[in-house]
Amino acid sequence: MKTITEDTIRCTGCRACEKACTRGAISMTKNAEGFLYPQIDETNCIDCGICKRICPAEKIVELKTPQKTYAAIHKDKEILKDSSSGGVFTALAEMVFEQGGVVVGCILDKDFYAKQVIVSRSEDLAACRGSKYVQSDTKDTYPQVKKLLDDGILVLYTGTPCQIAGLKNYLGRPYDHLLTADFICHGVPSPQLFIQNILWLEKRNGNQIVNYRFRNKVGSYQFGLYYYYYFVRSTDVVGGSAVLDPYYFSFLNAKTYRECCYQCPYAQEKRCSDFTFADYWSVEKFHPELDSDMGASILFMNTEKSLQYQKNIEQNMALFPSKLEWMKQVNENLNQPAKRPDSRNRIYQTIQEMGYETWANQYCSTLLWKLRNLYGKFPLGFRIRIKMIRKKWAKE
Repeated sequence: MKTITEDTIRCTGCRACEKACTRGAISMTKNAEGFLYPQIDETNCIDCGICKRICPAEKIVELKTPQKTYAAIHKDKEILKDSSSGGVFTALAEMVFEQGGVVVGCILDKDFYAKQVIVSRSEDLAACRGSKYVQSDTKDTYPQVKKLLDDGILVLYTGTPCQIAGLKNYLGRPYDHLLTADFICHGVPSPQLFIQNILWLEKRNGNQIVNYRFRNKVGSYQFGLYYYYYFVRSTDVVGGSAVLDPYYFSFLNAKTYRECCYQCPYAQEKRCSDFTFADYWSVEKFHPELDSDMGASILFMNTEKSLQYQKNIEQNMALFPSKLEWMKQVNENLNQPAKRPDSRNRIYQTIQEMGYETWANQYCSTLLWKLRNLYGKFPLGFRIRIKMIRKKWAKE
């Protein structure tokens, strides 16, 4: 067996090569860290070169400077509350449904494996909403989308920039009725690592988890980086600050990303999709006129095609013209890829050697974790006041 390219570090695991191989010579295999990589069965390979020609690591797709940039807030308060930021994904999806189209989004299945799925009904959007800080598997969505497009169906594909690039290279030609939307991606941890975290949490709590959310709009949106999860045998909800969770904290500090994320060619202001969306952190700093307690999104319209849908989007979204330079201040991955910390060298190996449970329990035994946990037990209003005081000190 051999790999697609000598420089496997750049592989994004998008499956474009696997799905394009007419000989079935490519299979996706998990490495020791739990990331998918392609391998070629040389007995079936005919060296046609298709896999290399469509690999988004080998062939960078065309990137475009955003034509319009907005702060965006969904008009439906319930949808806004259930979204990670301003609800752009739902607005784009509803727009496509109204025109008889389908949407590709990311869900966590019953085993907490993140994967891309095709949905065609509004009631299926809830599972696709919300941030999933883990690599999503594109599964069979590339060939499924190609068939839909060939049948004349409008498709909105949402995903990481490298997933969009993989789709475009796989399709090989533009489609008028294909819309793409990427989000400003920090990087993706291993699906295997996230599932290990779920199993550890279940053992720690003595109960099976049936739902996990990476983001929670509890009280002020300034405290949006909260996890929470639900149990099968209880109505109680467990949640807390992201810094209390070893998986979440490692993600926020770029310790567990796929190796290609640290040299991502799509981590910049030029985009590969029709639309780009993300959290508009500190939006009140740039748009003090906005009521942003429940969050706001960045929305880029990058292509002429995207501009044709602006009026449709404005039916459900309040759009406020904003500036790219402001957005680059609060989204570092519009400037450059995440910086690879030295701890990335051994973190997965350490977890394998220690076992996830031992590693996670060790993280939760530190004095700093105990202080954070104690701080989290104070009333929300008190914590908000403390945060405001810290901000005031920082300005002074």
